[in-house]
Amino acid sequence: MSSLPSSGGSSPTVHVVTIAARNYLPRVRILAESFHRHHPGGVFDICVVDDRTNTVDLSDEGIGVIGLHELDLDPVLLRQMALFYDVTEFATALKPWVMEAGQRRVPGPVLYLDPDIEIFGPLDELVALADQHGIVLTPHVLEPIPRDGLTPPETHIMRAGMYNLGFIGVGADCGGMLDWWQERLVTDAVSAPEIGLFTDQKWIDFVPSLFPYHLHRDPGCNVAYWNLHERPLTRSDDGLLRAGGSPLVFLHYSGYDPTAPHVLSKYAGDLPRVRFSAEPVLSELCARYGERLDAIVAESGELPSYGWERLDNGLLIDGIMRRLAREAVQDALAGEGEGPPDVAAPGGTRAFMDWLLEPTGRRSHPRNHDRLLLERHDVDRAFPDIVRGDTTGFRSWLRINAIDEVGLSPRMVAELDRVVAGWEAEAARPPHPGAHPFAEVIGVLRAELGVGEAARRTAGALSAAGVPHRTTGWYAASRSRATAAQPDSSLDLRGDSDIALVHLNADVFGQVVADLGRTHLEGRYTVGVWFWELEEFPSSLWPAFDLVDEVWVATEFMQRSIGANSPVPVVHMPVPLFPPPVAPGLSRTDLGLDDRFTFLFVFDHFSILDRKNPLGLIEAYTAAFGPDDGARLVIKTINGERRVLDHERMVLAAAGRPDIELRDGYMAPDEVGALLAAADCYVSLHRAEGLGLTIAESMALGKPAIVTDYAGSTDFVHEGVAYPVPFELVEVGDGNDPYEPQVHWADPDLEVASKFMRGVFEHPEEAAIVGARARVELHDRFSAEVCGRRMAVRLDRIRRDR
Repeated sequence: MSSLPSSGGSSPTVHVVTIAARNYLPRVRILAESFHRHHPGGVFDICVVDDRTNTVDLSDEGIGVIGLHELDLDPVLLRQMALFYDVTEFATALKPWVMEAGQRRVPGPVLYLDPDIEIFGPLDELVALADQHGIVLTPHVLEPIPRDGLTPPETHIMRAGMYNLGFIGVGADCGGMLDWWQERLVTDAVSAPEIGLFTDQKWIDFVPSLFPYHLHRDPGCNVAYWNLHERPLTRSDDGLLRAGGSPLVFLHYSGYDPTAPHVLSKYAGDLPRVRFSAEPVLSELCARYGERLDAIVAESGELPSYGWERLDNGLLIDGIMRRLAREAVQDALAGEGEGPPDVAAPGGTRAFMDWLLEPTGRRSHPRNHDRLLLERHDVDRAFPDIVRGDTTGFRSWLRINAIDEVGLSPRMVAELDRVVAGWEAEAARPPHPGAHPFAEVIGVLRAELGVGEAARRTAGALSAAGVPHRTTGWYAASRSRATAAQPDSSLDLRGDSDIALVHLNADVFGQVVADLGRTHLEGRYTVGVWFWELEEFPSSLWPAFDLVDEVWVATEFMQRSIGANSPVPVVHMPVPLFPPPVAPGLSRTDLGLDDRFTFLFVFDHFSILDRKNPLGLIEAYTAAFGPDDGARLVIKTINGERRVLDHERMVLAAAGRPDIELRDGYMAPDEVGALLAAADCYVSLHRAEGLGLTIAESMALGKPAIVTDYAGSTDFVHEGVAYPVPFELVEVGDGNDPYEPQVHWADPDLEVASKFMRGVFEHPEEAAIVGARARVELHDRFSAEVCGRRMAVRLDRIRRDR
């Protein structure tokens, strides 16, 4: 927000803004009337949060309307906020934008008042304080709340925030507070005290620490059910109303409902500290307020429903939809996915429905259905086999109980009932004539991590070899971003698969079996497609052998490691190793590279820093090159923000070397591919690898690679196609969970690695020949077709032997 000039020596205009939905306009009219009674020359504006067509006009009542289009907020993001916030959350979330728009209309201080407030005295002092201090707040209470067992107790105030945001004043220069507040309220104005959030209000607890402000302790301001016990209302002989002995400035009718005239506030609890029977003046004011509301409603006719309650197709937006949309927007703002479809775009409502029903949840359930079961574990446990066709009980619960128990939209109940009925019909339908057995690829098919990519590559290999298969996604185990495209299933596959290829490691295998349901793998030949990086497969993982009929591993190293103590067959089954997608048109400059010779290493911080050994790489590089030798080292990572101390070790190791660049954060897969393609040499001085996918991708692009000559990468790294670095075996040591400290991994020879790096730099033509050989060999040995045929042979053998 740009700073606006102060009003100077003249008294600033008394300017009030409020925010409400259309069904709250009767209360707004009372507020506006009381405002103009005390400030006939003042300015009163409202933002009507559900005036989607900008048709509300209240100018004949002295009320200006700030349209949603006037807010300095991206229209798509505004509609997304309306989608994932309920009416109270949305109205409070827009507060800093509306106050900012008000200041654009009338430069100077602006006061926000909730629409359910009535003004009884002038507001000039509050305007002057906002002009002088930048921010004015009113506390909920001025005295300790009695511990008398009555409501509300202190803990309610603590959860809601120390300052009531039914009022706030800001001056022309509020120290950037509105910008700060806006950034947080985009997604975090939810009413969720259990996680420390309460609409816009709880955030303001930070203001005294961050911004200049004034705490206004006048008992006559912001009088409401939470503080009336310390500010009893009285009327003097001259008719002046007082609160706690001070002139009453404004009364906040928070939670007052004229249809329950004996209750001060629906929020006050069952043992309210303040009751009408003991407060005659308060009772009189509330009764009069209720009568005026009734009269305005009777005059204006039936109140409209909330304009963002339903989509244009009539779909009632329920809480599950809102939570899904909010999480998707949070991911999109963090650069980790796409938000929900824009409901205002052509076909947007249908696209939103399709998005809710998209099979991206665990077990490939529709997104909305999966979230329902995640929030209702009792329902999930009661009906574990619905995806297998046992749907009768769940469909009965869905139709009878879901609306009342969960608040599910009736339209969504019907849509989910249709989807689940399809599972029942699919399970009951016999295979079509001539149908053949097919495999089922199960895994974290959209997760951007190694086991997810392995599952996608297995599906691709089966497709390349013409092997019928189906894909089933599961996501509960993934901490990484899940935006990769899920591979398609073969068409027209009815009934049950006979072989399940489950691409989830031994540590979570029991969890996926439980999540898929008791019968999903029953009767199927179950193959665990596992990865492990060390020579010894820990005994803590051996119980997973009981859940599989055999294990597939992508490298001979893993076959030796996992097979050493396995009671089931462990089969070497390579996955395709091919070049990554490369974003077209991206130059080295676009990728942040210059003309220096670039060494590159890419890894995920979740993969254990000491195993990936970037510190050894930095040491080897700095031994080979000075800062001005014409080389540079780029280490590209993800999830550094979740492994801050590990990333800090890298930052310190690279300190003072401008030719070493650390990049952390997600990129699109084809952008990572472009970075691999733009680099001049890939270096991985790892201590252990189950496979080494980025090594293989770089080699498949024809890049020279300098790699520790140990573990899974040795399947494709050898002299002539790469630069293998010798090593010694050392103990893993403490602090490298989940690896046991007494087992061994490699300690690469950094001196040899430095010599290789210097040699590649000084003799790029020779290095290019090595890279070209690597590209040809990987294609010949590890193409999708080659790996797919090998998988097909093994699947046929399994079927013959069963």
